[in-house]
This record gives sequence, C-alpha cells and structure tokens, in this order.
Amino acid sequence: MFSNQRLAKPSDFKHFGVTLMTLRRFYLLAIALAAALFSATAGRAAPVAYWTFDAIPDDVVGPSDGVLNGGATYSFLDVAPIPGNIASLELDGAVGSYYGVTPQIGSVSGSYTVSAWANIRSNANPNNIFSTRRPADQSFDVKFQNGTLIHGDIGGYNQAGTAAWGNTAADAALAYNLNQWYHVAYVVTPTRWRAYVNGSQAASGVYTPNTAILQPLLFDNAHEINIGRYNGGSEHTNGFIDDVSVFNYALTPAQVSALATGTSPLAIAGPDRHGALNYIPITNDADSQISAAKTYTHAIDFGTGSLGAANVNGVQFDAGVVGNFPSGNGSTNLPAIHGGNNAYNGMGSVGALFQDMLYNAGEGVITLTGLTPGEGYDTRLYIRNWVAPAAGSRQNMIEFDTDGDGLAERVTRINEDNATNNAPGFADINQAYALSYTFVADSPTLTIRANQIVGNATFHLYGLTNEVTDRRPIDSLFSTGLDASGARLLGGQPDPHYVLVSAPQGSQAIAIINHPVWAPNDASSGFIGVVDPGATNVAVGEYRFATSFDLTGFQENTAEIVMTVFVDNTLVDVLINGQSTGITLSAPAGTPAANQTFAVGGGKTFKLNTGFVAGINSLEFVMTNDGTAVNPGGIRVDLGGTAVPIPEPSSFMLGALGIGALALVRRRTAWARRMS
Repeated sequence: MFSNQRLAKPSDFKHFGVTLMTLRRFYLLAIALAAALFSATAGRAAPVAYWTFDAIPDDVVGPSDGVLNGGATYSFLDVAPIPGNIASLELDGAVGSYYGVTPQIGSVSGSYTVSAWANIRSNANPNNIFSTRRPADQSFDVKFQNGTLIHGDIGGYNQAGTAAWGNTAADAALAYNLNQWYHVAYVVTPTRWRAYVNGSQAASGVYTPNTAILQPLLFDNAHEINIGRYNGGSEHTNGFIDDVSVFNYALTPAQVSALATGTSPLAIAGPDRHGALNYIPITNDADSQISAAKTYTHAIDFGTGSLGAANVNGVQFDAGVVGNFPSGNGSTNLPAIHGGNNAYNGMGSVGALFQDMLYNAGEGVITLTGLTPGEGYDTRLYIRNWVAPAAGSRQNMIEFDTDGDGLAERVTRINEDNATNNAPGFADINQAYALSYTFVADSPTLTIRANQIVGNATFHLYGLTNEVTDRRPIDSLFSTGLDASGARLLGGQPDPHYVLVSAPQGSQAIAIINHPVWAPNDASSGFIGVVDPGATNVAVGEYRFATSFDLTGFQENTAEIVMTVFVDNTLVDVLINGQSTGITLSAPAGTPAANQTFAVGGGKTFKLNTGFVAGINSLEFVMTNDGTAVNPGGIRVDLGGTAVPIPEPSSFMLGALGIGALALVRRRTAWARRMS
C-alpha cells in the first residue's frame, strides 16, 4: 500500500505555464510515427484505475475519482490484510450507500481484469462489489450472494456491434464466511472468463456460440462505476471493500496470486505480446515447405485413413492417436477419429496428411510439450475444407498460449469450410493450407485452443508440425484497432499506432465499430477510420493511414510481413518506407450469405518481403472512399511479421569455424534417428 499519498496527475502541472497538452501536440507534430512506435513497444504497466480507500476518495493512478454516497465512509479498524494498509471503504447496506465513479479515461474493453477485497457482514441481500451496469446495461458486475456464491455478469458487443450478454452466470461456488476478508478477481478476454478467490482459480467458462461477445465491455461513457451496489439502485453491500483495481488487460494466474498475497497493483507488469501468424497455401509437396532439412519437435498426422501416416519430402509423420501424442510429447482432447472422405488427389504425398483427422464438438485443446524456453518455433496446423461451403460454415477462434497461463498470446479466426471467407483470404475456396504461428517459447508447453464462433459442427485436426526456427516475431507491428496491450479499442478511441497522414475529413485515426456488412471486428484487429461508427457517411476521397515498426536487432533483408486487409471501398496502394508495393484491393459488391461474413469488406492476405531498412520502418495504407456522395468508409489490417535476429559476435566466430554448421548437422541427425 501507498498509505495516503496520491500520485501526481496531469492537472497538478498546470501552474508550470506550459501544459502537458501543448507538449503532447508538439511531440506528435515532430515525430508522429516515432510516437506510435513508442506506444507499441512500451506496453502498459500497472492498473488504469486504482482506489486504495485509504481515506482518499481518489483514483490514485488516474482521473477517475469517486464520491462517497449515503452511509459510505472509511474504516480504520477493519481493513484488508495487506502490508501497510490504512483504511477501507465501509458500507452499511442501506439504500443509497455506495462509492460512485464517472470514468474519465475513455473505456476499458476487450480484455480486462477487476480485482477487489471484500468483507461481508450480512447476506440479507446480494452484496454487489463492483458494477458498471448504469445507465446502459450489458457490461459487468460481481457480487457475493446467499453465503454460497460469487456471481458475475459479463456483457459487451457481439459480431454485429450491438450490446449483448456473453454470460449472465459467470459464477464461482464459495461457502464464504461473514466478517472475513476475501480477495476476488475476474479476468475477462474475448473468448473466456476466469474467476479467482484468494489467488486461486475458482471457476472459468467460455461464451455461447452464435451469440458470443467478441468485445467484452467493462465501462465507457455510458457505463458508470458503482462500488458497493448494483447500478440500478439495489444490492447494496453491508460490509467492507478495499483496494479495488482495474487493468485493461488479462492478468496471469501468477499476477492474480500476487495481488491476493499483498502485492500492490502498482507493481504488476504490463502484458506480453508474442507471435506472428502466416497462412501458407499447399497444392503439392514442394509448396508444403515440409523438409527433412528442418528440425522438428513434432510431426503428427492425425486419423486412421487408408493411406496411413504421411511421409512428406522425407519427413515421416507419427500416426495420430486419441489422447496423448506419440512419444509422449503432447496431448489433445479431440476424442474422435475419422478415416477421411477423400485424399486430395494430385497433391503428392502431402495428400495423405489431408485425408483423415481427429475431431471434437465444442472446444478443442491441443498441447505440445517438451519445448525449450527461449527457443524459437514455427507451429503449423494443416487445414482443409470438409464439405461444400454452401453446406457448412465451421468458424473457429484459434488461440495460441505460449506460457501455460491459460491466456492467449495470439488469436485468429478461420472458417474451415471456406478458404476464401477467413483470414487467409485465398482465391480458391477449396485451398488447403497451413496456419503458421511463429513464437519464442516462454515455457515447455504450447497450448492451442479452437472455440466455435459460428455454427455447431466440429473442429478438424488433420496434421501438425512444430519446427525449430531462427525467425522471431516483430513485436512492434500492430494491427489496426488495438491498444498498446494488444486489446481491441472501442469505437471512437484514437488508435495509438496509426497516424492519419491526409484525408478530406477528420484529424486522427480512430477505432470504429464495423458497418453491419463489413467483416466483424474481432480480438485480432478492428476497423479504423475518421468517424465512428462505421455506418456513418464520410467524405469521398483519399485517406492515408501510416504506422511504423522497428527492425533494430534484426537482419532487415530477412523480414516478412503478412497482412490481411479489409477495406471499403478501395485500397489504392501500400507504401513500405515511401515506396509503392503495388498492392491493391477493392471491396466486393453486395451482401454475402451468413456463412460468408469473412469476405465482406474485401478481406485478402498479402505478404511483403522486400523494401525494408535497418531501424525504423514505415507502412502507409492509401485507400479511397469512392462514389459521388458521402458514404461509409474504413480500413482494417490484421498485421504481423517475422525476421531473423542479427547474430551475436560469438555466433559469427562459430560460423566462420564451421562449428555452427556441425551443430546443426548433429541436431538434424538426431531428428532423423527419432523419426526412423
């Protein structure tokens, strides 16, 4: 705890004559792209709001100060068991007794964490600890109830951009005692929620397919914060509440445990961003990129089809099984095996990889084990359609968790039945491909989850490889519509990574709620423009949006960027460091069928592997809003990239002596022995 000392706020510096706003404008004018880069690499640390209740009615980290109402007061006698704690918020349970806050920091949405201490004195009524359900609803609250339950409600925005509930029973069973302190935390992401009590996970869940919320909302200017009551004016807490903090990202289990054992929220580090996605079309053995010259930790062909386990370009795959992987190097909860309905004839030996699969209704979980922390890997899932696109639409959210904390470091959406209508955006609707995820291992495991977003069919796992790679993600690259932690921005919020270079209308790049006929915003990226929401008409003409990234420490000639672009109306060009790439794209006309939502807005994937320079690089997206009169316009870019780091000086010496090559031969030889 920080006793009763308040941290400095921007208003405290007004008397210096030069305001912080003036300095900020000068800074952005001078180095706009560098400012975007700084926010990308710095991340966000500590909470965005923190009320200590140490006899101060203030948010000690920001401007969201609150007001004591009714019988709410401070207690110096009963405080949470935190070192150095001075006081707590005491509430008498009477109507009108609560601590009210009108947020002054915009909104918190996407991924977030709410942490609080509570001590309940009576169960006569539900004791609401933290609620944002007023004046608008479909947001969040958590309460102690009936002596047996911690109840949570989680809402936000669905695929159509309208308010919706994701789960109104995000509950944790707890036979709690009166007059005893408990630490409670809710960790919410676009695909799941977790409830913690005293530092341990007490419950978790996902959202309902077809009505799933893609953008959980904690608060904005239409959702006030009430601490100690439900915002509707009921469920007043009778007891004590202490040290309430809000983070605009998902805390890890270790971080939640630290808060429950007395660590100050101000000491919690910001989130990590890991990994880059790629989509590799496969039509034959050569373009599968499977090679005996590579070092694999895993090569699994799932299913029991007539062709048996694949052998592609000299790499013998292990035959997939239900449960644990062969050689004990991983597991899956996909319990059913299908022999395959056809074997992609004419593809060569890789066709055997796409014949048969494991499958599972609901959430599919794949865990790879035996990885080396600090090593770089390229994990690939091999994907193909199962039925004609008109007959099926198995849309899944794929999550990659590199550190075993249950939180995804990277997310993408795919439609397994349609290779055109999803992130890859291939021209051939039946294209088989590999979904590639390049990352640096944080732990010995990688967990991959597949959750249904639309449809009620199954996730199919045909094959998987995991290869050791020298490539590393370029973490300073950000997709549109994301904040510094990688969480989705809410409509109307400035995008910290993109600058509006020129436009017939507007002064900055802002996140916008997608037009109903556009590809829906998701956890990986969102539309940006000049006016929110996306259905709003904007001026006809050319709009230029720029971002920057840093290749310091990388060999720039090895860089590759993968971008999936959605645009209304036309992408005229993409400039890399001011040079044209010749990339163009026009949005399709009309509104597609319900199972083709990914195509709306012109989704297509492009790759860049030339034009990079050492250090700071810039990308500029030139788009036009076409027509003769004002109409909706916007752009969305799902962006990622990898490059090979510059070797350390010692590595150059080893290379000159041939030692590096000898070590590589030994690794490949060991792999060959294992696979034979």
